[in-house]
Order: sequence, then structure tokens, then C-alpha cells
Amino acid sequence: MPIPPSDRKIIVLVEQDAQNRDKFQRVLLDAGFNVFCFSDYLGALNEAESNRRLDLLITGVRLPAGTPHGLSLAAMVKLRRPRLPVLFLADANDLALMTDEPSPVLVKPVDASALVQATTQLIGEGH
Repeated sequence: MPIPPSDRKIIVLVEQDAQNRDKFQRVLLDAGFNVFCFSDYLGALNEAESNRRLDLLITGVRLPAGTPHGLSLAAMVKLRRPRLPVLFLADANDLALMTDEPSPVLVKPVDASALVQATTQLIGEGH
């Protein structure tokens, strides 16, 4: 029996690359999570300011030019939801930015099973 969407864990996914964003959303939905996707920081901040339950923020480190990067986004979200776990998606050349970041990081290209495993380690099963 399928899990009702309202009982699933809720993930906010921020990824500037549409192809990756769609792939990650499909993988997470198939794993039983609800996923709200955004291409930049603004939608994620709006979700953080909402009354909606959120279980995880997954964000790319590199976001669209002229906008805050994923590290800044995570810091802004943490001001509103200090206990919300964060999972970063980084290109190999972004790893130098991550030296002081305690949250887990997956290096792109991200394997579907690695994404589900990291997500499950942070927040448990999708339902």
C-alpha cells in the first residue's frame, strides 16, 4: 500500500541544474519522500519561513550567479530552523569551500543510491 503523501518526510531540494534537480526529485520520491524543488535560494527561504514541517534541506553549493550560494542559504535557513539537517551537493572544485562545514557533502555526479543512503542516514526512511 502506498504511503500517503502527508505521512512522508519532507525535503526541500535546491539545485540550479534542472536535469539534476529532476533526477534527484524522482529518486527521492521513489524512496518515499515528499520533495519541494527550487532552482535558487528564494523558494527554500520561503519554505523555511512557512509553518510546514520540514525534515531536510538538500542544496547545491553552487547556485545561480548573483544569488547566495548553498552555504549561505543553509546558514539563513538555520537561523529560522536551527535543528533542520542539511545535505550539500558539491562539484569537486567546490570542496575547498566546505572545509569548516560539519554537514555531510555528496560530490557530483551524485549516484541515486548514495543520495538515498545519505538522506536516510540524516532523517530516516521516507515514511
